[in-house]
Amino acid sequence: MKTTIVNAKYHETSNPLHANNPLITALPPKVTAKNFKAATTIKLVNLKAVDNSEGERINAVRQLKKLFLPNFTHFEIYSHLYDTIVSTYEDRNPMASEVIEWTYELANPEFDFNGEDDDVLEGGTTTESSVLTGPSGAGKSTFARNTIARLFPQVICHPTLDLENPQITYLFVEMPHDGTRSGLCMNIFRALDKALQKFNYPSYVRLYEGEKITKMESAIHVLFREFHVGLCVIDEFQNLNVAGKFLRDEMLQFFDSMSNNAKVSILKIGTSDAIKIIDKKHQHLRRAGYPTELTAYSKGSKDWGLLVDTLFTLQFVHNKIEKDDKLNDLLYDLTCGFPYALVKLWQLTQIEAINSGKEKITLTLLRSVYKRQFSLLHAVFSAIRRKNTSRFEDLISVQQFLDKGEVKQAIKHLTYFIKSEQFNGPALVHMVEAVDAMQSDIDLSPEDKVAIAKVKSALESKLAAIKGQESLNSSEQVEAA
Repeated sequence: MKTTIVNAKYHETSNPLHANNPLITALPPKVTAKNFKAATTIKLVNLKAVDNSEGERINAVRQLKKLFLPNFTHFEIYSHLYDTIVSTYEDRNPMASEVIEWTYELANPEFDFNGEDDDVLEGGTTTESSVLTGPSGAGKSTFARNTIARLFPQVICHPTLDLENPQITYLFVEMPHDGTRSGLCMNIFRALDKALQKFNYPSYVRLYEGEKITKMESAIHVLFREFHVGLCVIDEFQNLNVAGKFLRDEMLQFFDSMSNNAKVSILKIGTSDAIKIIDKKHQHLRRAGYPTELTAYSKGSKDWGLLVDTLFTLQFVHNKIEKDDKLNDLLYDLTCGFPYALVKLWQLTQIEAINSGKEKITLTLLRSVYKRQFSLLHAVFSAIRRKNTSRFEDLISVQQFLDKGEVKQAIKHLTYFIKSEQFNGPALVHMVEAVDAMQSDIDLSPEDKVAIAKVKSALESKLAAIKGQESLNSSEQVEAA
């Protein structure tokens, strides 16, 4: 994601708390619902193949993953985030005397920031945080990255004011695969380095790599204040699932400390299961944040209809087809309303149509591509069709890791899923088929081959146990008769 850097353009405000705060008045004005849609929609209407060659058309098809059609829920989330960032800056006005005093102290080489409760800034309160949850494939990360990057400049310079450092309105940070604090700290330093790459600042990754975790955390608290960071987005929060309980508790304490000492708002993005990490009886629940859920689309919804209609305008096969009820029914039946799955199926089917020379999307081809390419998701959508409320949706995360080439992470999450879920026979069969597809279709390292073989063995053991129990039950029924 490209870093946007602008000089501040201050706007007037009637709120006396904001009037003399350049961190707030330099933010772009909050957009209306109507303007939000126009500003964030990515319809790809101008996407065309450069020529008629198969390669160019397939390249155009691959761009469909960038498609984004906002809805009113997206606007509500944006509106809340905007208010949260403004609220964060209310107690961090760099023109306020208490903040100026703290800044001078911070510039002193002997200044000791111990990371404990800090009431230097007025109020001494914990900043507000937010949670964006829902199943993988519902578009959480796509929404956040697209919306925040389009409606906020990441870096704002204040050349007309006596501010030593630029203002970083937001940072995107990915939860490390192992769920460790040190890994998250280094990802935060990387995000800072990326935002500041056009400025003459040291590399914080190189500066703090190998340091003790307490020193890294304290440095982050200071840097977030120095650079006026308003929002820190923690994506892939579900990576904490594969960490042990001790690491999870440490990470939750880390977020408490960041919120309390760095005075930054935090947006956690993850699956529903990941957010359950925040135990209802735990002290972190009150700091979990304002919750919003993005879900799959219902079949008759306006959002589903708009997405399908848009995809039908984005055909790169020679023989284009019109939307009808049979096609719409099949697309929904196969993908259960998940935007990620629908776009992926539309892409793969067109690629298959072009490569095979058929040059047309058909019901038969859609089913064929789904059967071969979506083996891992069969268990997910089969469970959803049966109204199963289990966490089968988390398998979409595994598929997304595979799409990005992150095989080790996919295997790690698949292993966690198998250990934590209860299966029935059909679901296990789908899972075994999916692992077979992974073994045959993906270029695995020797280490990955061993890991995936263990996954398959665990699945087959579960399947054998279920079949054995079914056989026993059948025998008991015969004896009883």
